Amino acid sequence: MLAGRPVTVDGIRFLGAPDPRFTPDKENSDTTDEQAEVTAEGQQLAATAEADGHVDVAVVHDPLAGRQLAGEVPLVLAGHLHRRSVTQLDGGTTLFTEGSTGGAGLRGLEHETPTPVELSVLYLDKRSHRLTAYDDITLGGIGLASATVERHVVNTPGATSVLARPPRTMPTAPPRD
Repeated sequence: MLAGRPVTVDGIRFLGAPDPRFTPDKENSDTTDEQAEVTAEGQQLAATAEADGHVDVAVVHDPLAGRQLAGEVPLVLAGHLHRRSVTQLDGGTTLFTEGSTGGAGLRGLEHETPTPVELSVLYLDKRSHRLTAYDDITLGGIGLASATVERHVVNTPGATSVLARPPRTMPTAPPRD
């Protein structure tokens, strides 16, 4: 659990905090200005990252909080919007907002087309801990039968690509009759 203090996992230093709007009993928080609350959380994490000086990845629920970490960490992971995007922020920070990994629940069925399941596999350099590539994986929403995998290679100064050789092609099963 990331609770506002840096944590090191396999040499990679993470910093994060839960969504300040979340309450375990599903009651609304007593804060009327949720944007201010989310922004303040991001600012607090940015101050912690600056004081620590070695945070590699920040993890937040809302990209609004993530934007506050611009220039303090190289990579910020966020969610909340249920659509994938990658944004370059000031100071060399990449804001990686993930799509819906299934958390939309029944809301994923509210539209004519079900919300797709979107997830990404990130590749970080072993020495610099910088993002070198990521695979975007998209599955058709509930009841749909589609899948795509798209590889993105990131030009990160000082990082060596984990993708020096092309990925293996996996055989596919023949169609069933």
